[in-house]
Amino acid sequence: MHFKLDDGKPVWAIATTLVESETIYLYEQSELAEQPNHVLLDPPTQDILIRVAQIEGKTLSRSEFERLLNEKTSDELIQEQNAQLLLANADHNLLIQEQQQQIAALLIQVAQLSGGIKA
Repeated sequence: MHFKLDDGKPVWAIATTLVESETIYLYEQSELAEQPNHVLLDPPTQDILIRVAQIEGKTLSRSEFERLLNEKTSDELIQEQNAQLLLANADHNLLIQEQQQQIAALLIQVAQLSGGIKA
């Protein structure tokens, strides 16, 4: 996935070619005819396009745009933390449930040993 910025909006490369052992990115269909040995590139994924819609126009710097594209937003970080907390909580609840079952089994054994419950 390669792009150039045009007024803060990405223009995606559609193909590459080698010219004198240098990789050249092609952005327009008309360039393909001029470079018969081109290799088509996969278009950006839907996730990338959604992210681009959120950040396009915020910077004219390609490197800054790429950083914004790849960096997680504060909302994404919060969602990840919430998911981790939910998993930790589920593990904790499972451990408590197992311990309660062990305690119940021990109480039954104590009752049986003291003659309160017949096996």
